[in-house]
Amino acid sequence: MDTPKRHRFRTLGMIVTAVVLAIAVGGVTILSFAVFSGTEAIQSLRTEVDDLHREVEGLKTQVEAAESADQDLATQVQGAALTLQDVYFEQLKKNDGLVPVWTDPRPGRRAYLTFDDGPSQNTPALLEALQAAKAKATFFVNGRPEWSSIYQRIVATGNKLGNHTYSHDYQKIYTSVPAFLADTDRLETFLATLGIPAPKVYRFPGGAKNEIAARIGGPDLTGKITAAMADRGYRFFEWNVAVGDGESKPNDTLYTSDEIRKAVAVQTRNKRIAVILLHDGPGHKATAKAVPGIIADLKRAGFSLEVLP
Repeated sequence: MDTPKRHRFRTLGMIVTAVVLAIAVGGVTILSFAVFSGTEAIQSLRTEVDDLHREVEGLKTQVEAAESADQDLATQVQGAALTLQDVYFEQLKKNDGLVPVWTDPRPGRRAYLTFDDGPSQNTPALLEALQAAKAKATFFVNGRPEWSSIYQRIVATGNKLGNHTYSHDYQKIYTSVPAFLADTDRLETFLATLGIPAPKVYRFPGGAKNEIAARIGGPDLTGKITAAMADRGYRFFEWNVAVGDGESKPNDTLYTSDEIRKAVAVQTRNKRIAVILLHDGPGHKATAKAVPGIIADLKRAGFSLEVLP
């Protein structure tokens, strides 16, 4: 009796084991299928993401190409504007260029002595030389309150004032159009305290085309300033004679009065109209010393000496 009973239990155990094994094998199969299916879905998503990345890169390329085309066009427009500005500024320096000086219909030769960066201790000697020769000049002045009486003397003796900004500080005046206007306004206000009306002519410190202004405020800054100042009734004047008295020679020595005088004579020799750049600021004693001889030379050459209109 015990043996058949044990046999039945053994048979039952084998059946249970077989069922468990079957379930286990089936589960593994199902799990394997699920894992396989999940991997396939992930791979599909990755493919879609890769496609989207490629589309985005393609769009970026198109946007960059459009921006590059816009930049090229802007560069061409700016280049054309600067070329016109260069032509205009260079034309001003020619012997018979633009109004109002160079198209003066009066016969004869005219010289316009202009002095920048003053007044200073050198200015009284210039005024005395001009008065003695019955000649006139234009002084493009900065703001120097310590020489207040000299501004009044310039005007009282029939000479003319021009606005050369109050500070003459390139780092300040060439940051923007409003910065330049504010500095010229400051000079106007200062002159008003001396009873002197605002000048209507001006000169850019360093000239209308100078590398410092272009580097600080952009290559078209002085062109924009010209338009803004014209709206205020101002006209700017360059020059067509520059003798280097505002600079050092290549060997770092200053020009002597004789060298300054000779340079003016050479550069005005073939000109009908001469706008002569000189300086009467601090440190320009040689210029003051040269001016009586310059005036004499110009008169011998048939020039009348006048103020800028």
